[in-house]
Amino acid sequence: MEQCRALLHERNRQAALLKLDEAIAAYHERDIHTGEPIAIAWLTKANLTRDLKPGLATAREAYQEGIKCLPDPTHPHSINLKANFWTNLGIACMEEASETALMEAVSCCDEAIQLRANLPMEASPLFPWGLSASWLNRADALARANTQLHTQEIQRSLDEALRILESMQPDDHPSRSARIALAWMNRGTLIASSNHDEALLCLNRAITACETTPSAGSEECRRVLLGVLLNRANLLHRKEPLQSRDDCLRVLTLTTDLERREPLAAEASLKARHLLCQVLTQLPPDTALDWVTEATDAVDDGMALARYWRQHGETRLEGVSRELFRFGLIVYRLWQPHFLSDFILEHLDPQRSPGAPVQDESSHHLAVDALWNAVVAINEKSKSAPADQREKLFPLLHELQATENRLSELRIQYLQPASPA
Repeated sequence: MEQCRALLHERNRQAALLKLDEAIAAYHERDIHTGEPIAIAWLTKANLTRDLKPGLATAREAYQEGIKCLPDPTHPHSINLKANFWTNLGIACMEEASETALMEAVSCCDEAIQLRANLPMEASPLFPWGLSASWLNRADALARANTQLHTQEIQRSLDEALRILESMQPDDHPSRSARIALAWMNRGTLIASSNHDEALLCLNRAITACETTPSAGSEECRRVLLGVLLNRANLLHRKEPLQSRDDCLRVLTLTTDLERREPLAAEASLKARHLLCQVLTQLPPDTALDWVTEATDAVDDGMALARYWRQHGETRLEGVSRELFRFGLIVYRLWQPHFLSDFILEHLDPQRSPGAPVQDESSHHLAVDALWNAVVAINEKSKSAPADQREKLFPLLHELQATENRLSELRIQYLQPASPA
């Protein structure tokens, strides 16, 4: 087991899994079939198998084998460990994602809750901590199954988790504040469409929990805070666009040193930029902001970040990156048409920008559509413009035509199937 822990520390999970198999076999050779060490070995194997995903059936079997090995079923620590098995089996079921598996996950969480409910909570902070995890996982499983159908049960599960977490002492667990914030955030997003004011109150409480965390949990809270701020910005972006803008900008500040190191931080950064662009269009007309410059800066920086991660093989950013590109095309075409060609080629031409999404057909379609809309607008403008102004429009038309020609070359090179030999 010590070798396994060392391999896990090195993140060599395949080798650690082999060591676990050796450890379990060694226990059986010594005729040791029950006890906490062998049960933990099975639990670790099950979690590793679940993470590596060679087959969730194998993980399920490992959880069930581990439950059989638990010592002294009446001791509080054994009961808590058994509940931990059920909670983790529920997580494995959630990853299967089918309706049947998700409802099995709920049943697993119910089993864990029932086991932990009668534990002496004052005896160890691990007991309330584990019980709160069971309630949060139950809420997650119900939400994945059908949020609208199970709204009341999801809310009850989150409320139970919050009641337990908020009864704990601040130093009982370093992740306590982050988990409280996560529960309040999930509760707020659950009711956002039906009760705006209460949802906002929940999100504000989540932010307060993040900001009052002990230093030991500050990094985890920072990551949760990204999600909370994005959710609050989205909730406020029509009614209070200035506050929404501030939340987006705060997300960008929090991700500055993370967005090129962690894909999740990069995703939060891109979502904040996309939402910021939408918010800027909602600002009152008398707002003293150069919103066009702020929006195009957000788009350009976001596109550069997406190209960086595309070069590193990350694909989770493609959807929000494409939406950011769509917004940028609109802004440049309507307010800065003289920069439209540069923006398109900066995004799609790999000779200009390594990491360009040259094989994304949707981006090509969006770009060509923007080009031709720009051409139509220039032609309409030229009909009523004086001769000297019409002369100034011709270079822009030639530039747009050259950009379309370059896009045609890229489509031939990267999108059209190769000719048969």
